[in-house]
Amino acid sequence: MPYKERDITIQQVLHCLLKGKVSEEPHISYINEGGYETAIEKQTAGVWLRVVVCIKFTERLLIITVY
Repeated sequence: MPYKERDITIQQVLHCLLKGKVSEEPHISYINEGGYETAIEKQTAGVWLRVVVCIKFTERLLIITVY
């Protein structure tokens, strides 16, 4: 099921996270329990995707945005 706002599927997001390259130096974020925030980029399904994530100190992965 694609996300309505940007027409991006969960498969595209997962492909970007698994096969993409870190495009932004990780930095500490103290928002929402804190963690390391970074961006990952990959071309998938013919378009460039950028997934901004926060690797939480609580050992969870929080996807902040995808574009």
